[in-house]
Amino acid sequence: MKITNRHGLPDPLVRAVAWSDRDREGCDYTVTELLRPARIAALERKHADELEEDASDRIWALMGSAGHEVLRRSAQAGFAEERAIAEVLGKKVGGQIDYCKDSIWDYKFTSVWAVKDGPRKEWEDQLNCYRWLALQYGVHIEKLTIVAILRDWSKLEAGRDASYPQSQVKVFDLPLWSPERALAFIEERIKVHEAAKETLPLCTSEETWERPTKWAVVKRGATRAVKLYDTPQEASRHILAAEDHRLLAERRPGSHPRCADYCSVSKFCEQYQEWKRTCSEALDSSGSH
Repeated sequence: MKITNRHGLPDPLVRAVAWSDRDREGCDYTVTELLRPARIAALERKHADELEEDASDRIWALMGSAGHEVLRRSAQAGFAEERAIAEVLGKKVGGQIDYCKDSIWDYKFTSVWAVKDGPRKEWEDQLNCYRWLALQYGVHIEKLTIVAILRDWSKLEAGRDASYPQSQVKVFDLPLWSPERALAFIEERIKVHEAAKETLPLCTSEETWERPTKWAVVKRGATRAVKLYDTPQEASRHILAAEDHRLLAERRPGSHPRCADYCSVSKFCEQYQEWKRTCSEALDSSGSH
């Protein structure tokens, strides 16, 4: 992948965001790679020489790496950072594990949106895979913890919305899987990624972070919805029942945030391009009711 510098960032900063300390150490897959959508990984391999990313889009990744290093240095006695590797289905699978005694701690520099419904499922998957790898080295882990540092947290929003995170840090204890479940999960992810080398799969709605289309009942001149519905029929029934001439229904188009903003191969992805065409046609043929 080529790193561009469209905004003229200082050279030391560009070099910093381009540098990576990820050492595969002969692994066929890292845990992080196994968790990624197989379609994205396959398209990245196919278009490796065509991919570009601007240095300005890597700033938060840089801050996350720097923050992780500071946290590692300030950890309590007993903390260790180890690369664990095990063979599964003939493939070497590795992971960089941060643990202290019988606990795995993982720091995530992320957004408020990412934790609005609790810890992300992929975090549970990741840490349970790490736990299984640690077990292969005789290390028994009894607790999995995510420390989510919310980079876009707003004190103002926290003060006026009780459902908004009340601190810039959210700590989540994750459920523990049995070793059998963790191994079965790793095996399945290997099979999915290996199959993608032959036949390109589709990304699931979860993998695209899909936000489905909604129909909003709003008052004329307002932007905040009175209520959101899945279908225009439900929104119409609400308006009829309310007998309020100020109400109308607005279509709130769905989106795929990962595809639109966080996928390096979206421009090569027929699935995403087809979704954009379909969405555009739907907008052209519909409006407010």
